[in-house]
Amino acid sequence: MTNFAQVLADNLPDGEQLKAKNISDSNLRKLLNGMGVEFSRISDRLNWLKTELNLATTSDLITNWEKQYGLPDGLFTITGKTLAQRRFQVLLKEAMNGANTCAEWQYIASLLGYTVIVQPARDVPAIWGSLANPYYTIVVDFYGIPSPAIFNMTFNFVFGDTTSDLLKYCFNEIKPANCVLYYRYF
Repeated sequence: MTNFAQVLADNLPDGEQLKAKNISDSNLRKLLNGMGVEFSRISDRLNWLKTELNLATTSDLITNWEKQYGLPDGLFTITGKTLAQRRFQVLLKEAMNGANTCAEWQYIASLLGYTVIVQPARDVPAIWGSLANPYYTIVVDFYGIPSPAIFNMTFNFVFGDTTSDLLKYCFNEIKPANCVLYYRYF
């Protein structure tokens, strides 16, 4: 731990008026000791704040982070989650907040462990014939996962990978209202 009183004393100039800075029972040294205690408290509080303002290390302020990003919501719950899961949910919501570019969408997919290419449909002429309006369609190409099976019947259990459903939900939340998402699997 830093001895702030000594740091203060070391930074005072040498001279006749301040020679008492290193004498333990002098009033000047007592003042420096008192100031050192307060600087130590400030240092500890700043270190705590540095930890809590970092989403990767926060613990005490996780509820504030969740409140800031509107959690819980229709997608994310808080109850029954570990601290790491709660941090990840906030990180994902933060990434979704204001995501406008293809690179930002690809970053969101990478958080969930996917490799995707996101591009406007107007840049993918091979699918123009199958789209009503390619200028308002966003194409999301999944790489390395199989296409999900689609059934016309309802089952009481889930087929396939639920994280891809989470990714689709995230993309539906951040896409412009006048756009359609078109998913392809490779």
